[in-house]
Amino acid sequence: MANKKPDDPLITPAVASFRDTRFTSRQIFTTDLRPLLVVAGRVEVPTVDVEAIACLERHSDFERVG
Repeated sequence: MANKKPDDPLITPAVASFRDTRFTSRQIFTTDLRPLLVVAGRVEVPTVDVEAIACLERHSDFERVG
């Protein structure tokens, strides 16, 4: 069995990154009340988390950067 590299997508999920244009630190809550933490003006969520991505895309203070 081959060793998996740390950047293997099965180990490290792909993330969507958003920049907070207003605050460097805060919490945003999804419609199902899960907190999304903004740290250093950024928040990252797994690309499979469509609820979190939709929440951030709806919010005018966030812009997707990756």
